[in-house]
Amino acid sequence: MKTYKSTTNVMKIARLAVFAFLAFAASMGLNALPVFAEDKKPDYRLQISPTQDNVGKIDPGETRKGSFNVQNTGNKAYEYTVSVAPFSFKNENYEQDFDTSSKYTVLTDWVTFNSEKGSVEPGEQSEVKYTIRVPSDAPGGLQSAAIMVTMTNSDEMKESGVQTVSRAAYPIYMNVGGDTEERGAVIENKIPSLIFNPPLVTSSVVENAGNIYAVATYDVKVYNVIGGKEVYSNSKEDNNGDLKPDTRVIFPETERYNEVEWTNAPKIGLFRVKQTVTIFDEVSEKEKIVFICPIWLILIFVAVIAIIVYKIVSGIMKRREENK
Repeated sequence: MKTYKSTTNVMKIARLAVFAFLAFAASMGLNALPVFAEDKKPDYRLQISPTQDNVGKIDPGETRKGSFNVQNTGNKAYEYTVSVAPFSFKNENYEQDFDTSSKYTVLTDWVTFNSEKGSVEPGEQSEVKYTIRVPSDAPGGLQSAAIMVTMTNSDEMKESGVQTVSRAAYPIYMNVGGDTEERGAVIENKIPSLIFNPPLVTSSVVENAGNIYAVATYDVKVYNVIGGKEVYSNSKEDNNGDLKPDTRVIFPETERYNEVEWTNAPKIGLFRVKQTVTIFDEVSEKEKIVFICPIWLILIFVAVIAIIVYKIVSGIMKRREENK
């Protein structure tokens, strides 16, 4: 009987321990019993490859042919249509805009297709071929547009109750030769001085005041203050194995905000950070000493300093009292 009661007590204690652990895990945002959900493939899914056509420079009167693939990564076949829309960016965060027409989106009138419809079986892809005919009197400067691929509602979709509006954009942009202007500026180039918690993030804003698109470069390097060893660079190897910094495309008459993030920065350290931002011939270099330190450590340091100051002042006051 005693053995039975002892066993029961042990089981009760064990259950309480389990409940306590589960409550602790829940309070810490943990899953006590992990559940692995299977990534279910949807019936209809559209994607394109490659994702854009950066034509570069083209002269009035020239013709360019291009193509991309519409891919079916779902379980069922679907049909699609292609059309042309204006393409630009809005605000400093460079949100894509497929509605606003301007003098820089006349390219929408220059694009034609071999076919404006197609279909794709599951796991297959369908090629979209297009032609760009630049008029001989085309104005110099940027021209941009987007080929919009839209999945159509087939009879099978309608019968199953599925109404899809899946859509993908294939941007095209180019600089047309002629009366062009290259003019830009780096409006902001910022490096923080004190960081309480990683990552370390530098920021900048560049302006393109010309009429062609530009490629801005963002070169960030971080060195140890002691020893000068490079501990981070945002440069990556290109197809030729050369190290190249980050780049962003900047459209005319726009400003673009950009951040470079050192995600693996340590929680504490003293570093020399250098950021170089370039657009056209405009170069902005900024260099600063950055201290990464958790706020609790700063509070401890301040408290220790306060205690030391207090003891020094108390000692001085005590000696003055003794000398009276």
